[in-house]
Amino acid sequence: MYYYSNLVDSWGSPPDTIKINETMKNLKMWCTIYDIIGQNKDELLFDNIHWSNMPSYIETENFFNWSTSIEMGERYSVSFKNIVYFGGIDNFHTTAVETDNYVYYIVIDYQPPSNINAFLYISALIIFFMIILSISIRKYLYPVKLLKRRIKNLNQGDLKSEVEIISDDELGVLSKNVNSMIGDIRLLLNQKQALLLDVSHELRSPLTRMQLLIEMLPKHKNINKIKNEILYLEEMISNLLLSDKLSIPYKNLDLKSVSIMTMLDNVFNLFPNKRDLIQIDNQTKKDILNVDETKIVIALRNLLDNAFKYSPKNKEVEVIIKENEFHYFIHIKDYGKGIKSENHAKIFDPFFREQTSKIKGFGLGLTICKKIVEAHKGSLTFDSKYEIGTIFTITLPKI
Repeated sequence: MYYYSNLVDSWGSPPDTIKINETMKNLKMWCTIYDIIGQNKDELLFDNIHWSNMPSYIETENFFNWSTSIEMGERYSVSFKNIVYFGGIDNFHTTAVETDNYVYYIVIDYQPPSNINAFLYISALIIFFMIILSISIRKYLYPVKLLKRRIKNLNQGDLKSEVEIISDDELGVLSKNVNSMIGDIRLLLNQKQALLLDVSHELRSPLTRMQLLIEMLPKHKNINKIKNEILYLEEMISNLLLSDKLSIPYKNLDLKSVSIMTMLDNVFNLFPNKRDLIQIDNQTKKDILNVDETKIVIALRNLLDNAFKYSPKNKEVEVIIKENEFHYFIHIKDYGKGIKSENHAKIFDPFFREQTSKIKGFGLGLTICKKIVEAHKGSLTFDSKYEIGTIFTITLPKI
């Protein structure tokens, strides 16, 4: 304010317009001077322009102020020879100076950029840097994506492929270690399978010799018991091998389209003496499954075998086939003694058998069934009430 007051004084009274014109050019300002000689200070009329280089689109009547030298003088005990007003016209910074005979409107020839332009500029910069940052992070973390994909494939049973090594940093070292770990797992699983095959072979060889020797023995009342025990041991070995094989995640199922009823007929043929006891209720319209038929037949056979074992003699077993929009449901219902509630959580555990059960077995049937069904992305559940019966339900996805 002090500067503007002194600047106006330096122009003299009446003001030296040549000097004012040079000053305005040097300072890149505009100025309009109104002559108020003889006017009432309280009712000034701005209708007599003494001099102006102001553009026509800047109208001084639109001037507004937010600070005056009178306020500043009272606040800081400073005196000003002229009255100075700080304010603006539209978006231009403007200073008004009132002397005894003239009023000067001095406008700075500069208009600050709009907030919208500044916002758009800053937003564009932020988006640009975010894109660059995103690309950099994705590039740096790409090995993590490869590791994630490899672990997913491993979960599906792929033990052969390896993680691609694309860097020598910590993620590259981690990828190499994962490849090495998977190689060790593959070796251990192969060794385990080879060991089980060797053991099963060594166990079956004497059993085979025993069967030959039994056939050569003279007839005796205990020969059939011995044969049954040998068959029991052979079945146990076969189930142990199958259970171990199904414990390994794998994706190479021999999938093919098969009718549920055709598949069930194959299962029922395994029970020629009990075929009449099986009651079928097919509530589906189109019963085509995409499954490994051999393995699903094993699961169904085990469930039907259990249903007959644990049901009263000559008691019917129901097989009910249902569907919804996404799944088929195969219910196998018996009217046996059921499963005690305290054993529900353990019923699918390997080798688990109820202590009160007098039926021969070794507790792997339901374990194998569950593994087979889950390998087909399905589920095996049951609902059992003690002394009433049990319903096992196989849920399989539609094609």
